[in-house]
Amino acid sequence: ELLARVNDQSARMLILTEGVMPYLSIEEGGELADDLRALSHARYWLLDYFSPEASRFRRRKEMQRRMRNAPFRFELDDWFGFFSQHGWEPAQTRYLVDEAERLGRPIPLPWFVQAAMGFWGMFASKDGQEVLRKFAAYVLLEPR
Repeated sequence: ELLARVNDQSARMLILTEGVMPYLSIEEGGELADDLRALSHARYWLLDYFSPEASRFRRRKEMQRRMRNAPFRFELDDWFGFFSQHGWEPAQTRYLVDEAERLGRPIPLPWFVQAAMGFWGMFASKDGQEVLRKFAAYVLLEPR
């Protein structure tokens, strides 16, 4: 109801759901994507992206123990395909590692995550380093 009212009073809308999607089920994420796509004035949707590798990392026993009060539920093998099926296409993707380097600001991660990523990065192949670089991002979606 709130979104419908805002839509009716707006010419163009940017929807920001940073920090929301990971906690939704895949079904709930699809419903939200469909609801937002139905808004006639929604021009952009900004949300966080976690790669399948990031999801696998979070499912490790130690990570699950540390994150037991905030489990991620929205885990997809084809994140971009999922949103495409719900009428959204990426307009821009900004990977956190790239933005941190560009801005000269390290990503604020717990020490154990920094250590694990640093250790893995030292021994990773070029492909492995690319996977690490694309671990997480912010994606700006537009209606298709």
